[in-house]
Amino acid sequence: MIRKHHLAITVLCLCFAGKAAGSGIVISEVLADPHSESKGEFVELYNMGDEPVDLEGWPLGDSRDVNDTITDFTGPHDFGLAGTVLAPGAYALVVDPDYEGEYNERVAAAGDPVSLLMLTIKGDRTLGNGLGNSGDLVFIKRDEVTIDQFAWTESAGGNGISWERPRFDLPADESNRSPSTHPGGSTPGFRNSTASDPPVMPGPEEPEEPTEPAQPEEPEEPEAPAQPEEPAQPEEPEEPVEPSEPEEPEQPIEPSEPEEPATPEEPEETATPEEPAEPEKPTDPEVPAQPEEPATPEEPEEPAQPEEPAQPEEPATPEEPEEPAQPEEPAQPEEPATPEEPMAPVDTGRSMENVVINEIMFNPGPNRTEWIELYNKGSGAVDLAGSALRLDHLERVRLISSGGLSIEGQGYVVIAHDVALFRETHPGFGGIVVEAMGGWERLRNSGATIWLLDAVGKPVHGAEYDEASNPDPGRSVELVNPDFDPPVWGPSADTGGGTPGRRNALYVSRIPDGVSVHFSNNPFSPDGDNFEDVCLVTIDLPAPHGILHAMVFDIQGRFLRTLIDQTTVASRHVFTWDGTDQHGRGLPAGPYILYVEQMLPTLDRLTASKHLVVIAASP
Repeated sequence: MIRKHHLAITVLCLCFAGKAAGSGIVISEVLADPHSESKGEFVELYNMGDEPVDLEGWPLGDSRDVNDTITDFTGPHDFGLAGTVLAPGAYALVVDPDYEGEYNERVAAAGDPVSLLMLTIKGDRTLGNGLGNSGDLVFIKRDEVTIDQFAWTESAGGNGISWERPRFDLPADESNRSPSTHPGGSTPGFRNSTASDPPVMPGPEEPEEPTEPAQPEEPEEPEAPAQPEEPAQPEEPEEPVEPSEPEEPEQPIEPSEPEEPATPEEPEETATPEEPAEPEKPTDPEVPAQPEEPATPEEPEEPAQPEEPAQPEEPATPEEPEEPAQPEEPAQPEEPATPEEPMAPVDTGRSMENVVINEIMFNPGPNRTEWIELYNKGSGAVDLAGSALRLDHLERVRLISSGGLSIEGQGYVVIAHDVALFRETHPGFGGIVVEAMGGWERLRNSGATIWLLDAVGKPVHGAEYDEASNPDPGRSVELVNPDFDPPVWGPSADTGGGTPGRRNALYVSRIPDGVSVHFSNNPFSPDGDNFEDVCLVTIDLPAPHGILHAMVFDIQGRFLRTLIDQTTVASRHVFTWDGTDQHGRGLPAGPYILYVEQMLPTLDRLTASKHLVVIAASP
């Protein structure tokens, strides 16, 4: 039976910090935009209280999904303690049910596996409804009471960079939320890189301090001047460990490890040492002749077809020693494609088929350069040697690499017209960018089809674009999801106009069936107490992208403020309202109307809706 430790919660307290302190459990870090295009999101919890807390069954959700509950993670990449009881001063890492161990090595190096909990959710296969890269709200509850929440309204800075909470004793508002500065992009299961003060529970340090009073026992060592007499030493059973320490020099028995030349016995375990008679086969070095003849004896051995002994009569087979595999296929001259098949790796995780054209900047605008981004959706690195790009209106191909260039699993490579100009206009880009060998064919703004070819010239992926797909100079077109079939493209919703080297701004795991508008903190009270000071709005569109317009009116229909002004957004978009008008003046408590208008170019549809938002009076 799972034992639950119920903590007192002051229900009448409206202060967010009060709730966090009452429960002890806080959301300390959120990674919504992992390196992987599908897995790797996590929510980190920290117990700043002085009692262990059982998290089994606690609801954890976001602005669109409130049905998930916390449970123990027992997958193949489980790490840390078993169960769901979080000790004081310890971290819990809540991961997707399909977590693949991306952070285990980092946690082992910097965290405390002895106290870490690895948790997940039950209800579906994603944290929340798939955490929003550019904005979302995560909450945890207990007994229908919100214990803590963590909101963000923009990207933390790209793939693999998390939002951290510098102060656990303060609400996770805009002033207490920072992108991780850790070299790995996040700090799962250990101290935040932006922490402005030490963790509230320095519990592990306190036991170290009592060990220091053991040092006053060292003044008892002056009593050990009797020890130079050394007869008293045998009388001191209190420190038999110290005599055992001289026994530790006996540990040079460990040089028995040189006895581990038994490892050469492992080669004895191999069939090769068991077959010393085989060295009697010096003919084996002469086996280079084997590609010609052993195959032929194998053929008479394999077939019960005595009719084909005529095949050894084919002297043409010795004429082809350069292609030993082919003499096995002389009867099949119609299958010359078989030598081409080995060009595709057997491991699908490393196949060129996993590399796709993921983003295209065909109309960069003045003083910028064209570029094409490739993405490897497989798990293993793929060698790009011999791969090339070709435009549909040209026969000439442009080689990407003649050798020495690979694209890592779930990684990116950018091919740019001008690498120097690309880096100048993308100073934060730290990935791989190369120029095509032999020059660059300008991408037509009116539209084209771009083909990615493998080393034998076989098309492995194609991308078609036209002027209507992105009318704005300086904005790329990008895949909504590299796994969608047929592919779905749209203009980048990133404020910088593109996302080279990181997850696309339009990325969603699925496209919603209809328009929906969700609210967090409605009613809300913008009174400056750092609790529910803003209303967070999440809009889902039944299309890969759209144009959004949002305005606030009073209850009598008078215009107050424009929140979103004809902005290109992804299928999911998050924004906030802080209760002020167009001039930044705070509005009185009462009901207001949020008018939302969505233009969906791919569906040629315009939809609009009105929603009631309430500013609550402060107590």
